[in-house]
Amino acid sequence: MKSNARRDDLDAIFKSASLKLQQGDARGAKQGFEKIVKRHSSHHIVWHHLGMSYQHLNEHTKAIKAYRKAVNLKPGFVDSWVNLGIAYKELGSTEQAIQAAEKALKIQPDHPRALNLLGSIQAQNQDFELAKESFENALLLDANDWHAIFNLANVNLELGNYDETHRLLEPLKARDPENKPLRELQAQCLIYQKQYGLADQLVKGLASDYPGDEKVLRLSLSIKEVIHDHFAVLDLAKELLKRNTKDAGLWNSLGGAYYHLDSVEKARSSYEKAIALSPGSYAYLHNLGMVYSSLGDKQNAEKFYRDSLTINPCHSDAHKNLVSIKRYESLDDPDIRAIEDIWNRGGLDEHSTINLSFALGKVYDDCALYDKAFDTYKIGNDLKFKDSNSSIDLEKYYDHIDRVSTTFTLPPEKVVTELADTQPIFVLGMPRSGTTLVEQVISRHSSVTGCGELPGIERAIGNLEKFASVARVYPDDFPDISVEELAAQSREYISNTRAAHDLNTRYFTDKMPFNFVHIWLLKALFPNSPIVNCQRHPLDVILSNYFQIFGSDVSFVYNLEALSHYYVRYHKLMIHWRNLFGRQVTNIRYEDLVTDNENQIRILIEAIGLPWEESCLNREESMKTVRTASIWQVRQGIYTRSKERWRHYQQKLQPVISILCEHGILDSEHNHIIPA
Repeated sequence: MKSNARRDDLDAIFKSASLKLQQGDARGAKQGFEKIVKRHSSHHIVWHHLGMSYQHLNEHTKAIKAYRKAVNLKPGFVDSWVNLGIAYKELGSTEQAIQAAEKALKIQPDHPRALNLLGSIQAQNQDFELAKESFENALLLDANDWHAIFNLANVNLELGNYDETHRLLEPLKARDPENKPLRELQAQCLIYQKQYGLADQLVKGLASDYPGDEKVLRLSLSIKEVIHDHFAVLDLAKELLKRNTKDAGLWNSLGGAYYHLDSVEKARSSYEKAIALSPGSYAYLHNLGMVYSSLGDKQNAEKFYRDSLTINPCHSDAHKNLVSIKRYESLDDPDIRAIEDIWNRGGLDEHSTINLSFALGKVYDDCALYDKAFDTYKIGNDLKFKDSNSSIDLEKYYDHIDRVSTTFTLPPEKVVTELADTQPIFVLGMPRSGTTLVEQVISRHSSVTGCGELPGIERAIGNLEKFASVARVYPDDFPDISVEELAAQSREYISNTRAAHDLNTRYFTDKMPFNFVHIWLLKALFPNSPIVNCQRHPLDVILSNYFQIFGSDVSFVYNLEALSHYYVRYHKLMIHWRNLFGRQVTNIRYEDLVTDNENQIRILIEAIGLPWEESCLNREESMKTVRTASIWQVRQGIYTRSKERWRHYQQKLQPVISILCEHGILDSEHNHIIPA
């Protein structure tokens, strides 16, 4: 009788513990199953359930012991072998996990969970094709297996099969639309497809539902990096580093944000921390090389580029940047031979093809092989234009620029009157028009800190659009914006600049060239700030843009016709601003600055309202950081070699010349017609 009573008691405990496990009370279930095994340790089912309880509590070492007991008691119990493999996988014991999965499949070759486990381990080992096969086999046995479908979608993402990833996710979304891992995977797929707007919406939803969740924060970081929201990257990387200071990737992300905000010393410190944590990363070494390039330290720049190439001899970014710091007179150079060997070998991915075409184009231009240089540059430009143009509607973008002049027909009536203790000096114009040189000259002054290309104005536009109480579009709805809203954006612009730079001067420069589109808004936000428009011969500007890879997706620079039409819009818009603001915008010509240096510098400093300082003539005073494409030209002082460079490529530029002549920008001799 006592024996039956004890058995009934154990059965009751088992049923109660099993129910708790089903209801998610793993801790209560564990206590029940532990009671049973203390009194009756020879039943494999109890050990199996105890293992599941431990697993739910992330106590994987204890789970392994429990599952081991279960399979020792019943070696053919396939579910315990599968769960044992999962527990080993969670602890990173890959070999033991594979052995457990294979044992399960030996017992039951058509076991879906065992196939799913094996596929997960193969995916973790980056054997994606094998993993794909395992998941597909699992789905042949159970076409509705949620985990197998999800894992197969994940593998297809890794293989670049993005449409297939979305197809697989659709039925899962219908079954569980709020599932967090599913939403995260969908967002990651959209990022890879460059559908950043849709990805951003998904991640914002996740951030709202799971505030502070690390995986969601990392997804947000990924989006902000690819859309070049560098201020947001700073905030996210810093927040994540509070949780894990030993994550090299986060230090690299922080370094990238500082680098693109021209806070190069902070970038160097961050990259050095990344390298200390992951010394074998060729990407981090290359990034530190870029920092030293910005600092004008050729010796260290070359060292880190070469260190990167030692680890990965085919790293195209390092090859491209290494040739940028040297000038070649002959193709008989080991660096050039290394690049040509990789180039001629073929089989390059698109990114490497683009980088190496620009590297070789630069080399051939140095060596006066102009036709070969242009044709080689064209290979990279065509690929880059196709890639970046897929995410940007150029006609829509051109229409946006055209609407600026038809919307802002009068100077702003509402302007910010409060003054911060530091104010921007805006240096703008076409990219490659001399903005870097002009900023360097201005930042020699003791009252000025050079801050490079700041994204603050575009960020302000985004904020004024997104956070309005009613839908608002730039430029159409901006004339009616309140002074209070403008003042808030003015303060944020200054605050963000302070966060990236150590400002202790009355003025700082913002040389974002594309701010030429936003001069009306600049005058509303900072009515007293000087604005300098950099002018240069249109053909030199267009050619220089065409020979340069840019960090952001400015697709028009990779196609000569698109670039020409963009220049036409710049030209017309600057005439509009001149009519609206007169001498409040100072024009300076690159050609005058390099041929009549001292006189033009004196005129420039006076025009922006600074007292004269002799330091403005001292090139050594401006050996601050330079991050843009002009870096080594500026380091060489007044750089005259690029003046009238277009003449070497006159035949190749005939379509450009036709467009510019048609719009009255060039005369019949191809001279620049400068508006009076």
